[in-house]
Amino acid sequence: MSRENQVRQSLFDIERALRESPFWQVVPPEEEAFNSTEPFSLDTMKPEEWLQWVFLPRMHALLDSELALPRSWFYCLILKKRWKGRQKRPRRFCCVSSSSMSYSPPMYRMAQCTMLEIIYQDEHLVAVNKPSGWLVHRSWLDRKEKVVVMQTVRDQIGQHVYTVHRLDRPTSGVLLLALSSEVARALSQQFESHQMQKTYHAVVRGYVLDDGVIDYALTEELDKIADKFTNPDKAPQPAVTHYRSLAQAEMPVAIGRYPTARYSLMELKPQTGRKHQLRRHMSHIHHPIIGDTAHGDLRHNRGMESHFSCGRLMLHASELQLNHPVSGQPLTLQARWDAPWQGVVTQFGWKGILPEFEGVEFPADSGQDSEHFVEQ
Repeated sequence: MSRENQVRQSLFDIERALRESPFWQVVPPEEEAFNSTEPFSLDTMKPEEWLQWVFLPRMHALLDSELALPRSWFYCLILKKRWKGRQKRPRRFCCVSSSSMSYSPPMYRMAQCTMLEIIYQDEHLVAVNKPSGWLVHRSWLDRKEKVVVMQTVRDQIGQHVYTVHRLDRPTSGVLLLALSSEVARALSQQFESHQMQKTYHAVVRGYVLDDGVIDYALTEELDKIADKFTNPDKAPQPAVTHYRSLAQAEMPVAIGRYPTARYSLMELKPQTGRKHQLRRHMSHIHHPIIGDTAHGDLRHNRGMESHFSCGRLMLHASELQLNHPVSGQPLTLQARWDAPWQGVVTQFGWKGILPEFEGVEFPADSGQDSEHFVEQ
């Protein structure tokens, strides 16, 4: 077993023992408790609180960051350190072997944010309703990100999770995670072989009155930093999206040269999974998704935020249909709309069109909610 896996196993053993003890806490400490300048937050937290809310999350974050662990350590603190009498920036990780050090622990963001809504969970997989604006996991481009879905889910269920697929940061909805590497491989194979059926909902500019299919090949979108060594001359890849118009609305708001603004509620089902496929396909047929800063209409994006108090990308992964990787039984997972989505639906007169996705009050403990999944 590698040194990293030994450390990870030790962390899980500590967490398991803590959960089985009377010291495990469901509600995090007050925000002020994280502002301590004392070692181990002794003036604001009990030792078991510091262990649960500071040490364990930061150790998991260190392992996820793919940085090498020090070869010798007693307690590796994932905290910024400020050594007395030294102007030089200290090493990021060091052993707690001196009483002459002080540090300011950064706030553990888990205490500030709501728990994610878990829409399905068993011993093999877990599905959550990913909020808009959240990263699925950290990357070398987003090392400073404090709150990510994988870390939050792991803290909620007390178990390591594995990515199966991804949603773009501004996209919300069903996100599926595996609880073992074997299940992750089985689910990934279903995605790659297009055995899963994904259903999205979107609000787009203009009236879309007919249903149809967009069969339009897409060139690969390259990131200037992450993909700077990738061949930019790749041939376009086949991309197919099925769409269905559900409702239309004309609002008495002047945007651009028109005295009113028209919008459509769409159901989108991608047959392929190209990068930003739905956004690029809707832009291709001149009905861009509202809130899309890369391929959309910036005037309508600003208008949606100023007139209807919604500044997010109006794209939501509402439903995912798959076969359970172990039992083989059909499984349908559904994720409800968040408050900004619900506000737009209400203002546009679309309430009741898709009642299964309405309702934004999530339980505080975000436990398994049987109303949002159906085993067929």
